[in-house]
Amino acid sequence: MRLRFFAALLALGCVASAQKYTGPRPPKPDLPYLKHAETLVPTEAGEAKEEKGKKDDITYVIAGSSSSAKTPLAAPIFLMESQKLQADKLELYKVEVRNGHREITVSPKKPARAIRVTVNEVVPLTGCIG
Repeated sequence: MRLRFFAALLALGCVASAQKYTGPRPPKPDLPYLKHAETLVPTEAGEAKEEKGKKDDITYVIAGSSSSAKTPLAAPIFLMESQKLQADKLELYKVEVRNGHREITVSPKKPARAIRVTVNEVVPLTGCIG
């Protein structure tokens, strides 16, 4: 009985604390931005070049040794206004710096592991959806 009461109280507290997002809005749709307090830093938009490696290995190479979008946070916050892209389908991977570029190598025996991310929908401030 106490457990049910506690669970109901917790659920009620979560619903009561839910608020609409009033922070900065991304200026361009379908481009993820890193949130730094009240500032948004755009992430790089580009394509990784695919290179064949040994046997079945495939290496994806991104130009440049570092990204222009950086964060000091252990758990970064990304904001994106989604029009064409589905935010819940995006994946985040760790890349290695080699020879002045960033790369990640995958193979059937050693597939790349995506970094776990949480996606939340932000409720618009004006108007109703529907």
